[in-house]
Amino acid sequence: MNITYPTAIKPADLFSKMSPQGRVARLSHFPLVRVFVVALFLVPVFAFNVLLVFQVIEQVEEPLATYIDTIRMLLMIPLLLLAYGLYCRYFENRKAMEISLPGAGNEWAAGFLAATTLAVMFVALISVFASFDILEYRATSVLLTNFLTFTAGSLLQDLILVCVVFRLVEEYSGTWIALVVSLLIFALVHAGNPNQTLVTTTFL
Repeated sequence: MNITYPTAIKPADLFSKMSPQGRVARLSHFPLVRVFVVALFLVPVFAFNVLLVFQVIEQVEEPLATYIDTIRMLLMIPLLLLAYGLYCRYFENRKAMEISLPGAGNEWAAGFLAATTLAVMFVALISVFASFDILEYRATSVLLTNFLTFTAGSLLQDLILVCVVFRLVEEYSGTWIALVVSLLIFALVHAGNPNQTLVTTTFL
């Protein structure tokens, strides 16, 4: 099967194709307003997720609850991408090139390999300085569930911080300001993590 990859994506391809006329229309395309609009597109996905958790998963016994929870996580990933794609199509009048499928497999594999390598390196360094101990081994099913949980969480984080905040601020104010704003938000969001300090937050 031959796959036709798109031509190189230009920065303009990631910006809104709408040409708002009038004060109200221009206000609706201000970055903060568009972040709120994206949230509205994501609300049905979150509502579906909450419904599955409280009305289905918490009402059944194990191991069925774990199986349903795994399916829930698998569904969250395409649903989040679909919601974002619909926002781009109907509010920005463009195709969401940043989440297009052609070439996504290779890009995902490269990113996964790079992230895994870095994680292994960090754990190895921590182990060398005797700051890391394995307390217990968990079942493979726990690893799979955690993998899906963090995958969906990371996807949501990147959708908000990169595809929404960074991209919209870049369109409105330029790349450097968008980079500073997205990094500040990223650091603040993670400032409440366990054992987080001012130093670790700064280096985020």
